[in-house]
Amino acid sequence: MARSSTDTAPSLRDTQPFPPLPATDADVSTSARRNPAQIRTVVVYLRTANAGADGRHILQRQRAELQGEIDFQGYTVAAWIEDRHQSATTLDRPGLREALRLLASGYVDALICTDIGRLTRSAEVTLQLAAHMDAHGWDLLTLETGGEPTALDLDRRGSAAASPQSA
Repeated sequence: MARSSTDTAPSLRDTQPFPPLPATDADVSTSARRNPAQIRTVVVYLRTANAGADGRHILQRQRAELQGEIDFQGYTVAAWIEDRHQSATTLDRPGLREALRLLASGYVDALICTDIGRLTRSAEVTLQLAAHMDAHGWDLLTLETGGEPTALDLDRRGSAAASPQSA
């Protein structure tokens, strides 16, 4: 059974349904919008495909790692969003939909997750997320890139890859 939990700041709640994702394009640009020092408000995204105790342990480890980076950088957290027992090969995840809705609102600068595998594991989802980034002007931060704004790229096999952006 899929479960999602969110802790969202009340001022960011919106009764509007999630906006549709823009059509993807092979020439989608995913360059970072902000200097890392300009990123202040983030949505924290955690995901595991595992259920039960294993899934809880994985989410706890992600939360601890992300909390350390958030404390170090001094980010304001708009929401902690979890997708438990969810695949990264689809956008049809309750938590991810909520995160994208918050990012589209313009009140949040970036989404932060431990690594790109928490967010996407397919070329199609990567392209859709990159299009959403471009359409709504948010950045992606991952711990694997040292908290630098990240571009969503596809490697030669069509798998998602994250690469830090230079200023």
